[in-house]
Amino acid sequence: MFNGLRARKGKIIVSVFNKQRFIDYGINVFYKHEVAPTVGGIREDPEALRMRKRGILLTDRGVYSQWFSEEDLEKRFKVSGLSARIRTNESLPTFEKETSYIDKRLQDEVKKTVIIAESDVG
Repeated sequence: MFNGLRARKGKIIVSVFNKQRFIDYGINVFYKHEVAPTVGGIREDPEALRMRKRGILLTDRGVYSQWFSEEDLEKRFKVSGLSARIRTNESLPTFEKETSYIDKRLQDEVKKTVIIAESDVG
């Protein structure tokens, strides 16, 4: 994930889609209403359906989107020799300014789709 990374000292912050929220919220609400108009419809063929079970979404315009679990993200950091602090919706700060365009009823759902990992380097 971080091959070739050469940092003297700093912090890595990675934000990913939460795989646990992928099926019920990610596809039905977020992708179909927010993303599909730009990347195309979601593929429903057998290969795409198999990949979807692993948290990978394919669209008819060739867009590939992968969603992660906390464990997936921790493994990616560990392979790179880094330890990560994982933050999910319960521990994420509220960014009202950045989410003000989202309907109030959906703001909590949007937070649940995010996992953030951070690690010190150097």
